[in-house]
Amino acid sequence: MRYYRRTRSGSGKAKKVFLRILFVLVAALVITILAVALGIWLKQKVASAESMEFEYPENESAETLPITAGDVEMHSPTVFGAGLDVSDYESEDEIVLSINQLAEYYDTLTLPLTDENGTLIYTSPALCALMRMPAPDSDRNFTLLSSAVTAGKVKNMRISALLTPTDDAETDAALISELAVLGFDEIIFTPAFGESINYSDANRLRSHLSSCAEKSGSACTLGVMIPSGYYLRASDAKQIQMIASAADFLAITFTSGTTTTGAYRTVTSEISSLLGSFSVYNMRVILTDDSADILSAKTKACTDKGITSITLTSPVLPTEMIFSDEYQAETDAPVETEPKQTVPSETNPYSAGSTTYPSYRDVVPETETEE
Repeated sequence: MRYYRRTRSGSGKAKKVFLRILFVLVAALVITILAVALGIWLKQKVASAESMEFEYPENESAETLPITAGDVEMHSPTVFGAGLDVSDYESEDEIVLSINQLAEYYDTLTLPLTDENGTLIYTSPALCALMRMPAPDSDRNFTLLSSAVTAGKVKNMRISALLTPTDDAETDAALISELAVLGFDEIIFTPAFGESINYSDANRLRSHLSSCAEKSGSACTLGVMIPSGYYLRASDAKQIQMIASAADFLAITFTSGTTTTGAYRTVTSEISSLLGSFSVYNMRVILTDDSADILSAKTKACTDKGITSITLTSPVLPTEMIFSDEYQAETDAPVETEPKQTVPSETNPYSAGSTTYPSYRDVVPETETEE
C-alpha cells in the first residue's frame, strides 16, 4: 500500500503572510498620520502663544490696528476715587478725618505704598519674616497705613494700593498677602518701561503677575498702570495685550500739563485715540497731579469723552475743583506731548542694592547695639 503525503498549497500560505504584512503597514501608516496631526496641532498652539512677538509695520498706527473685544476680557469695576500718602500725616486722627471727608464724594481710596525710587514707605512685617529678620516693635507709617485702611473700610470704600513691582514673585506675593490681611482689595502695579515696551519686558511682567496671583492665592485683584504714551504706539499694542492677559484690569495715566487748557486738550486728544482700548480693557484713569486746577481740567476732559472710571492719587475734593467750559476754548498753543522716558536701571525697587530681596536697611531701621 502506498502512502501519499498531502502538501499544503504554497499560494495560500503566501497569501496569509501578505495579509499580515499589509495589516502591519496599514497600522503603522495610521499611527504615523495621527502622530503628524497631533504634532501640527501642538505646533499651532505654541505658535499662537508666541504670536505676540509680532512686529507691526512702521506705517501702521494704533487706530488702523485696533484690539478687538475677543482678544481679551477685563473685569474691572467703575470707580471714582481719591488717594493720599500716609507719610504726609502726623497722627491717626488726622488721617481718619481726611478719609471721612473723601468718603463723602468717592467710593475708592488709593494709597501709594512706594516712593519715587520704588522703595516701600513702611516697614513690612511680611518681608522681615521672609528674610528672617526681626521686625521692629512699631513703625509709624505702618500704623498710619493700618488706620487709613480701617477708616476706609468703615466707610465702605474700595481700598487700592499703588506698588512698584520687584523682580521676585515671592517677595511681591508675600507683600500682597500682607496687604490683603490689612484690608486692601486691589494692587495696582506701576512698572517702569523704557522708550517702548519690548517683548521680553512684557512677557516677564505677564509671568510675574501670574506667579504673584498663584503664590498669594489671588488674595487681591491685580492691575497694571501704564502711561498713555505706550497705549498710543502701535508697536506697543501687542505687548500691552500680553500684560492685560495676566492682569485683572489696566489703568492709564496722562502726562502732566503746564496749563489747564493744555492739560484738557492733551487728555481729550489722547482719549479720542484710545476709546477702543478703554472699551476692550475696561480701563480706569489714574490722575497723579497734586494741583487742583490741573486735576479739574483732566477730570473734565475724561467725563466729556464719556470716561467715568477715574481715580485721583491726592486728597482733592470735588468741591475744590473748578470744571470750567473755558478749557474747550481754541488756543494757538500746541498740544503737549509726553516727555521722552529714560531706560530704568535693573535694580530692585525695594532695595538700595541689586539683590533679589529687599535690603535690610530698607525694611528694618538700623538700631544701635550695646557692646
